[in-house]
This record gives sequence, structure tokens and C-alpha cells, in this order.
Amino acid sequence: MSKKILLPDDPVIKDIMENSFFHRDEFEFITAKGSDEVFLQIEELNPELVVLDMETSGIDASGLCTMIKDHSTLEKTRIILVVPTESRKTADEYSCIDADAIVGRPIDHQRFITSASQLLGIFDRADPRIETFIMVSCGSDIDELHQGWIRNINAGGAFIETKDLLPVDYRMQVQFEIEEGGDLISCMARVAWVNHPDWIKCDNLPTGMGIQFIDLAEEDQTLISDFINAQLAAQ
Repeated sequence: MSKKILLPDDPVIKDIMENSFFHRDEFEFITAKGSDEVFLQIEELNPELVVLDMETSGIDASGLCTMIKDHSTLEKTRIILVVPTESRKTADEYSCIDADAIVGRPIDHQRFITSASQLLGIFDRADPRIETFIMVSCGSDIDELHQGWIRNINAGGAFIETKDLLPVDYRMQVQFEIEEGGDLISCMARVAWVNHPDWIKCDNLPTGMGIQFIDLAEEDQTLISDFINAQLAAQ
């Protein structure tokens, strides 16, 4: 049975999804109806992922987020909320909205796909992710980083096991050595999703955060890719 993804009637978002690995047969794209029909449509379809746009006329996207999360049979439905703009200043404005990920316009193609794939617990087969147990220092303040463990990684992001959780879309600093004694990899990252002990999103992962690397240097990206390729070759 195909996994349903509900999309707004937006050509940019449709183009991003249809030209990604989500076009595979296991996913079915459905366009959201207008106005009051949207929630009834979501109830009927029980989609894996719903993409809502704050600027869609006649739809209260914020209210729909709350209705989905409060619904007894939709608790596993993931939500991406597309907002007009995104910055540190507007992050507080959207923090009260019950969405799993927030993406601002203009929409970054890779960031949108990364958010969707991480919320669904999948990854692009063209960019393999491997299981690891790598110590990482992470946090919002470079001078007060806490330790965690990278449990899986690819060149675009990682999942960090930690009890020091940060909210979705929070910017954080991460530092780690891909191999003991190797070069220190240091970059900013965005919290893409959270596996909270009170609302587990991915049952096969511990409490922690899925992160997306933001300003990873090209040489560091190569280090990660080479490490992954070597691990896959050894399997």
C-alpha cells in the first residue's frame, strides 16, 4: 500500500517532491482540498505526511496543526509547515505552532527534502546513511557544548542521541571526529526533528535529534562520504 503525502496546491512544492526520490511507487501525492474540506480529507486519508502552507487562502494552517495533533487516529501524521519567511526573529512566532518542521520561503530544495525524509524515517538511496557510534559535542553555545552520540550519519545530516533536546529548527553547533584521531569536523546544524521520550517519532532510535548540516565545509563533506563508502564496502 502506498504512503500518502498531502501537498498544498503549490507548484514549487509539487515540483520539489515530484523531482525527488519521493516519486517512487511507495508514495502517493495528493493535493489538499480548499477551505473546510482539508481536515475531513486528512481524516479520510490518514496520510504519513501533511504539508501545510501558512499563505494558502481560506485555510487556517496553524489551527489544522493543532487539530491533527489532537486527533486520536492521526497522532503519527507528520506535519511540515511552510511559512512566509524564516529567521531567528520569527522563530519564536512559529514556536507555538504544533508542526514537526517549519520551512520558510524561498524554499530550499534540499532542506525541504531532508525535513520530509527525516520525519518519515527514510533517506535518499543516492545518499546512504549508516549506523555509527561517534561522540559529538553539540549545543547552542560554542563555549558550553554538551556531549552526545551520532547514531547514524550521511553527508547531509545525522541523528544525535542526547537528552539535551532542542526545538525543531533551532540552530546549533556540532563538533566531532569521524574517526578517532582524525580531523575535527565543525559546523552549524539545524534541528530537523526530535525523538522526544514523550512522543517518539522513530521507534528504532533513542531519545535525540535528527539534524541537518548547514555550513559543512566541502572537505568535511568529503571526509564523511569517504567514511560512509568505506563502511559500506566492508559490509
